[in-house]
Amino acid sequence: MENKSFKAVSFYVIIVISFNVILEAGELKLWYDEPAKQWSQALPVGNGRLGAMVFGRADQELIQLNEDSIWAGQGYYKPMPQMLENLPQVRQLIFDGKYREAQDLAKKTMTIKNDPRFGSYRPLGDMKITFEGIENFQKYHRQLDLDTAIASTRFDTVNGTYTRELFCSYPDQVMVVFLKGDQPNQIFCEIELTRQHRAVTKAIDDSTLSLKGQCEHGGVKFGALARVVLTGGSVKTENDKIKITAADSVVLYLTANTSYYHDDYMEICQKQIDKALSRGYEKIRKDHIADHQRLFRRVRLDLGTTEVSLLPTDERLKLIKEDTEEMKDDSDLAALLFQYGRYLLIASSRPATLPANLQGIWNPLFDPPWFSDYHVNINTQMNYWPVENCNLAELAEPLYDFIDRCTKYGRIAAKERYGCRGFVLSSCTNIWAVSEMRSGLVGLWQEGAGWACRQLWEHYLFSQDKEFLAERAYPRLKEIAQFYLDLLVEHPKYGWLVSGPTISPENMFIIPGEEPEPDHLARAGREGSGIDSDKKASVSMGPTMANQIIRDIFTQCIYASEILKVDQKFRSELIEKRSRLAPMQIGKYGQLQEWLEDFEEAKPGHRHVSHLYGLQPGSQITLRGTPELAAAARKTLERRLEHGGGWTGWSAAWLTNIWARLEDGEQAYKALKSQMRNCMFDNLLDNHYRADGAVFQIDGNFGAANAVAEMLLASHTGEIHLLPALPKYWEDGYVKGLCARGGFEVDIYWQNGKLSKAAISSKYGGRCRLRYGGKIIGFDTGIGKNYNLDSSLKITF
Repeated sequence: MENKSFKAVSFYVIIVISFNVILEAGELKLWYDEPAKQWSQALPVGNGRLGAMVFGRADQELIQLNEDSIWAGQGYYKPMPQMLENLPQVRQLIFDGKYREAQDLAKKTMTIKNDPRFGSYRPLGDMKITFEGIENFQKYHRQLDLDTAIASTRFDTVNGTYTRELFCSYPDQVMVVFLKGDQPNQIFCEIELTRQHRAVTKAIDDSTLSLKGQCEHGGVKFGALARVVLTGGSVKTENDKIKITAADSVVLYLTANTSYYHDDYMEICQKQIDKALSRGYEKIRKDHIADHQRLFRRVRLDLGTTEVSLLPTDERLKLIKEDTEEMKDDSDLAALLFQYGRYLLIASSRPATLPANLQGIWNPLFDPPWFSDYHVNINTQMNYWPVENCNLAELAEPLYDFIDRCTKYGRIAAKERYGCRGFVLSSCTNIWAVSEMRSGLVGLWQEGAGWACRQLWEHYLFSQDKEFLAERAYPRLKEIAQFYLDLLVEHPKYGWLVSGPTISPENMFIIPGEEPEPDHLARAGREGSGIDSDKKASVSMGPTMANQIIRDIFTQCIYASEILKVDQKFRSELIEKRSRLAPMQIGKYGQLQEWLEDFEEAKPGHRHVSHLYGLQPGSQITLRGTPELAAAARKTLERRLEHGGGWTGWSAAWLTNIWARLEDGEQAYKALKSQMRNCMFDNLLDNHYRADGAVFQIDGNFGAANAVAEMLLASHTGEIHLLPALPKYWEDGYVKGLCARGGFEVDIYWQNGKLSKAAISSKYGGRCRLRYGGKIIGFDTGIGKNYNLDSSLKITF
């Protein structure tokens, strides 16, 4: 591999130098030496609301467009009185061990057919720019600069050199395309806006196009405006396309808005275009870069570089996929993937936008997998794992706003379906935050809101913001706690308080008495064991994940009420009920049980590891605090992997995070490498395998970014742990700007796999407890003070 890499690097260095483009190892750029042939090779840009995938094609550029609120469907609530009526009977059947009967009754009375009003996320359309005079191009280079959030393309032809840039500005709310040649009168092109369904494109004047439409099932109305400004040459519209002749350069501004945000969405488009025209390209570009870098440059990561770092990104990924032993030849790719996750979060989730969905904001399909919705049984939550420790806290504001909106239908569902106070959210929802029991018994899960609200509590832990705790976090946490207080019932056999009927996402167990032979179970892989459907079930009372989430919610409310000095009676009730919750248990294989009973799993290699929530993202299971449970969690991981687990991008990312929590750097590294090898497209977007083909799902990108951060810094156990899961292949490096709970910002430097120095910045003061290896120190900090430490954790001033 070394010879192959050296030859490849030498070849590309010659091209890069001759092309007068300076590329250095460790630069935060995805780059390629040919145009994108398909969507999974195109490069994403976005401003939280507007998004584009840039193909970089020389003769006909293709830019696939999105806006985060373009949804078919609408908000609604579908009554299910039969659900509340049958809750006692389903519970009793489960308590009696009649799981098949309970499953059948729950399926009959607690699920509904998919309602078309749920809808799905839809694309805005495509922009095509067809050029004249571009043939036999050479010295081609396209890239996405993560530091400036600009996608660019450059190449030579016999007519000269062409340069293109594209970015989405958050301050100005426009997408900007810049076209330039190095010779006068070089740009000849035709620009069109298209959409496959339910939209009309019209020329407004000689330099402006509009696109207007409405999504299906009473869905969102939307509109877009595209306006060009020329230097030199001439412009006109023809057949509802913009035709540009002999221009020196072209700036194209595009904006889009919808009825979800504005009744006068086309007027908003016009105002944004007018503002862009008045400010001009250079000012918009400068402010865009400054706005992006204000967020992006908060964290720096260096894991070392080699000559492989100079290869095109797809070639680097190809070498990872070919290498079956080690990734040490390109540790910098892990750093790039980390920063790419941060970049994608900045590009898909900004204040006053919708939260990032299953595809972030980038979706080309009118019938996207899983509706490109909000799956809240891990996927939406994983999208926001990196916000706090990766120093992007304000990017979670769309999630907090969304949780607030969930109360509208969630309160109705809690009362009408469960007879409970508070609010509830099932497995999936849409931009109207419906609480829907769709997709079969997968929807019979009450923990979506509880898991999502964990992010509110995490923000308090990182920020120490009591105003946020009082006004945003505690009210939501309290409502969820009230729901669980009303939902819990006493288990007649054990006396524990359990919730349900519910499921453990999205696994099934074999009904006791229906177990196949042990060798059959041993052969069962990720696709399941081939067990007949009538021999397995998913519905139970008190599965482990439900118990863990309820315990977390109660604990968070207890602490919050103490901090805020409110609700003493409510707090006492929570303390009493928490003491009666079902404990975590170790099963016959030494694994952490997924259910209250030690059932056999129908899919031992299942992609979800729901019952490890208490280890990560929770902290009920820790290496030093609960060593027996940590060992059982490790055994659970080993069994999953033995049977083919971790085979989707987000699942592999989750395993990496869990290994980091277990402080096993080599296994975490192996899982991260597996994700790169098996679950990444050429543009480094996450690949979720399906039987009908691989599809993009962004949670794996965010999960990978968080995993890298957690390998280098942990703070979930009440102490700041430096380099808890550093793999041997990241021998030398540094990270600057990671955040820790308690309001600390941390820089870490290491050499030869050992800590060399660190720096702690205290934002809010308070006690700092610091660990490296087996050594622990504690010291008081002052607000805004910085503390430097050497390799032995001695404060140097």
